[in-house]
Amino acid sequence: MSRFFLLVSLVYALLLAGLGTLNAHIMVLAVPPLLYVGLSLLRANQSLAIRCRRVLNRDTVREGDEVQVILTVTNEGEELERVEVLDPVAELYPVIEGETSALAALLPGEVLKLQYTIRGQRGAISLPPVQVRGGETLGISPRWEAQETKTKLMVLPDYPHVRRVSVRPLHTLGFTGPIPARRPGSGTDFYGVRNYQPGDPLRRIHWRATARHVDVPFTTEFEQERIANIGIILDTRPEQMQESGDRALFEHGVRAAAALADALLRDGHRVGLLLYGLGTWVFPGYGKVQRERILRALASSEPSTSKAYWTLAQFPTRFFPARSQLLFISSLRAEDEATLLRLRAFGYSVLVVSPDPIAFRAENLPEDPLLHLAVRLARIERLLLLRRLRQGGVIPIHWSVSQNLDQVVASTLLRNQPMRQIRERF
Repeated sequence: MSRFFLLVSLVYALLLAGLGTLNAHIMVLAVPPLLYVGLSLLRANQSLAIRCRRVLNRDTVREGDEVQVILTVTNEGEELERVEVLDPVAELYPVIEGETSALAALLPGEVLKLQYTIRGQRGAISLPPVQVRGGETLGISPRWEAQETKTKLMVLPDYPHVRRVSVRPLHTLGFTGPIPARRPGSGTDFYGVRNYQPGDPLRRIHWRATARHVDVPFTTEFEQERIANIGIILDTRPEQMQESGDRALFEHGVRAAAALADALLRDGHRVGLLLYGLGTWVFPGYGKVQRERILRALASSEPSTSKAYWTLAQFPTRFFPARSQLLFISSLRAEDEATLLRLRAFGYSVLVVSPDPIAFRAENLPEDPLLHLAVRLARIERLLLLRRLRQGGVIPIHWSVSQNLDQVVASTLLRNQPMRQIRERF
């Protein structure tokens, strides 16, 4: 029951009691609350002359980092007997320290200051307006106002460290990198020998071959190492919305995309990002600036239900150069197989990092006699899909999100490398 209704009821009761008993003293008792209610109603339509300013110590942070927020509320009008300030930022981020609300009286020009610390969670949002309510002491006619502070916070995804992603696309670029280019040139791995040509450095003479052919000296050739065009495709279709506990399968995909992009950019590759489902496209680039662009796009990503990207059949191949490396991050559907095999037939090198949705969901399902059988059948169906992709030339990486991503990627790619490279590594 509101305070206004209580005071009006009190005035009405006193007036009835005075009239019923013909006692003027009882009726006089109704005058003070009646005047108070009347003055409150007269001031109800007055706007609050309050200015709010929210300041963050950092507007771009990594997921899990702490952000200090200072909120100042300045009274630029008349005296306010009762001011209630509420910052709804606590509904978006957990508050680690401090208070996000306060109740005080403000004189003209007086400043109320709130300071608190929040922990960032992945996303790029504009913080909601500050809610301010002012009024008299009893709060008979409170006046709510939303004070827009135009504060934006970008929380980049946190991701595990991946040491290296050994890819072998059919086409490489003309800059030095980690990928053997299958042609002689500058490098570190032995490629072959050829006849000596004037101008070849003496340190590259192959002395054993020259000793067997005294009249014709030979020179050692090394295999060129180049960089490549690599496109990372993160699946944002509805299947990625699966949740288990407090973490969604989509969040694991975002972290995997960030980790793989970071590893590939550290090796010097030209990397682009496509959020398949949202339609967001990050143009390919190099270095730390490109990593920042990709992380910002991933921070803003979310699962999408767009009908235009319901299946992989609408995959935009025009975004990616021919014979480049494509890296899909998706839990996969059965109908995705045809598109992935078609891309492989077009000359793309396709690598699929597939978070296991079966094990992810089965962890928190209630006990059921048929649950074990259902999980086994679903797992067999998934393994058959991955086997057909492998037979078609696609490299699938089956990743249980409880496992270390770096170890899973390294072990899977090692099994798919030619035996010559494996012998040279060991």
